Amino acid sequence: MMDPGRVANSILHKLASLPDISSNCCIYLVPENLRSVNKDAYRPLLVSIGPVYYTDQTLSAMQYQKLRYLKSFLQRNPAHSIHQYINVLKGWEILLVIVMLRL
Repeated sequence: MMDPGRVANSILHKLASLPDISSNCCIYLVPENLRSVNKDAYRPLLVSIGPVYYTDQTLSAMQYQKLRYLKSFLQRNPAHSIHQYINVLKGWEILLVIVMLRL
């Protein structure tokens, strides 16, 4: 597992030079009952959030945009640092591994 401090510092370095995003942008989740009808209809063509399509090279150009969204999120929540968010996610990762081992 990676060191949360190193991960946070790496992300902060990338965020430092990014421009802000428009306040008109949104991200929506397609309900599972719609996705199951035609999986290809909801397969991302431009951007994906999360690990499912992370290695898909056709979506790699959007990593820059995702970092811009992260930067905007962090600016809207200055009371919490990226280090805090990463530590919370690490805790969730550990819980997920425990749950998966029990299945």
